[in-house]
Amino acid sequence: MKHSIENNQYSLMLKEGCNLYSMDLNQTLESNKALQIDYPFDSSKGEIAMWGSCNGLVCFSINPYKDSHVMYIWNPSTVQYKKIPVAPIKGPPLVTATDEIFPGVTINIAYGFGYDSKIDDYKLIRMVDFPVEHRCEVRIYTLGTNSWTDASFLHYRLTHPSIAGVLSNEAIHWIATPDGTQGDLVIVSYDIRNDTFQQVVGPNSLSTELALSICGFDGFLCLLGNTHDVQIEVWVMKEYGVTESWTKIVTISQPEVILSFLYVRPIKWFKNGQILLEKDQTSLALYDPKSHKAIDLEVDGVSEWLEAEIFLKSLVPVTSDTDIAAQKQTEDATKNMDKGEKEQKKKNTNNNNSKKKKQRTKGGVLFYGML
Repeated sequence: MKHSIENNQYSLMLKEGCNLYSMDLNQTLESNKALQIDYPFDSSKGEIAMWGSCNGLVCFSINPYKDSHVMYIWNPSTVQYKKIPVAPIKGPPLVTATDEIFPGVTINIAYGFGYDSKIDDYKLIRMVDFPVEHRCEVRIYTLGTNSWTDASFLHYRLTHPSIAGVLSNEAIHWIATPDGTQGDLVIVSYDIRNDTFQQVVGPNSLSTELALSICGFDGFLCLLGNTHDVQIEVWVMKEYGVTESWTKIVTISQPEVILSFLYVRPIKWFKNGQILLEKDQTSLALYDPKSHKAIDLEVDGVSEWLEAEIFLKSLVPVTSDTDIAAQKQTEDATKNMDKGEKEQKKKNTNNNNSKKKKQRTKGGVLFYGML
């Protein structure tokens, strides 16, 4: 994994309907060709939602907004994957649940995925937002134990429900409003190592009139301030947890930088200074801070896509359903082989014993004849 990071072995995963594509991200994006990924569980085809990546493992769901949705943790480089068991939604105390269905109550589900260095394991955080109750139900899944914690409740409302939490410094972040407040946006974070929630303070000079969203940018926590879809300020927390380290790295405006956009998200900062941008979740653009210009990138092999996620090429293992099945097949084959070998050995032993018995009988006749 460290070797992959040092050698910049990152790829961009693109989602187009039920299909997935990957595109290498080298030092200067010399090629913009995307190749389709034949993921191993495509028999469960349906709408795909990506919920983040960490150390080469990608977390996503199929049919994410249906009761029958399925969650997976997958390493595209090794093709190992793990199907995550479904955890019931209990709802906050003021909501009466009937067979885990909430008539007339709209809920939104968001996930966050990251690594816990304290226990050397991976965790998935599920946030179920209940708009009526102004709070979220929280459950934590741990890959090593393949289990969910009991439900707890957080007194925040997610402002961008159904969007993946942003991983930075072993914490997962969302934009939210505290319970009982109107319009006071904050960054709420879940510390993976300590299993605690807290608020992260934003830049002091950031205008309160901006529409805020966050993203991950080369491992940093990145805050985006959108001014009525006219321009976007990009802020980066260069030293995690230090409010004074928030730095505005660029302001992207239209039509000077990009002709038109509703939303722009920085994805990758190349060593030559250029920044890869995702625009409106439909296209890519390459921005040059020196010239303050951006050019649209045509992705060869993909006609239209709606979501992008960076992942590292690594050999990080995941308890794989395919490995488990293969292991069972191997064990069964070994058992059958052992059984066959034992039967054959027993048969050979019986044949040898029978042969020896005949020889002893024949020898006995000759011996007594001689006597």
